[in-house]
Amino acid sequence: MKLLDAVTRKIKLMPAKPVVYMAETSADLKPQQAAVRQDLEHRGYTVLPQQPLPTDREQISSFVQEQLANASMAVSMVGSGYGEVVEATAASLVETQVSLAKERARNGNFVCLVWMPRGLGTVANQIQDPLSQDFVDRLRLDNSWGPNSDLLETPLEGLKTEIDEHLKQLERETRPRKTATHLLSLEN
Repeated sequence: MKLLDAVTRKIKLMPAKPVVYMAETSADLKPQQAAVRQDLEHRGYTVLPQQPLPTDREQISSFVQEQLANASMAVSMVGSGYGEVVEATAASLVETQVSLAKERARNGNFVCLVWMPRGLGTVANQIQDPLSQDFVDRLRLDNSWGPNSDLLETPLEGLKTEIDEHLKQLERETRPRKTATHLLSLEN
């Protein structure tokens, strides 16, 4: 019976909340990114990375892949700035992380949300950097958005709603089953 009690306590202590990877973003969206991250952490979610990205360009992709492997969802925010370019790939940190998160979403139980403000690149919300405009255009024309990845062009509240809906779904899918049959089988 002691084993059953120990297992029951351990199951109750298991975290039911998914881990979220919050990708680095361009300077224009840092305040929005910080607000989303703070909200998730305040509600008890673990948000990765919990340390700065490596400064060594060779290590960035492997670091991000490792972080994504420990997460159930990635949130990337694309703004009007292209961001810092990763020399090894000639892509920005933002684009590199989006690419790796979309790849991870194609390979399994993982959600990739890429968000940009509604109207980004239009007359009302112009992009001055040609690299950034090219990246935004490529995201919009990309046919590889699968069932586990999505490009959102909404107000920030729309992103928050999508995050919440996906997190609730992930919680339902990963919540441990506490059935009497399962607990009894552990006792034997």
